[in-house]
Amino acid sequence: MVAFFLSSIGFISRPDIYNRARTLSKSSILSVLSVLLGLFFFFVIVAGYFS
Repeated sequence: MVAFFLSSIGFISRPDIYNRARTLSKSSILSVLSVLLGLFFFFVIVAGYFS
């Protein structure tokens, strides 16, 4: 939710379409990366295995 809020602020503040697209893609990559990192730590710490 925080990444969505920050990306909307970045989207509004950028002057042209290329910078706006870059801002949105950075926030989506950050969101997906944080979910994958959270899943990695969950399986390593809680489940106790790494595959």
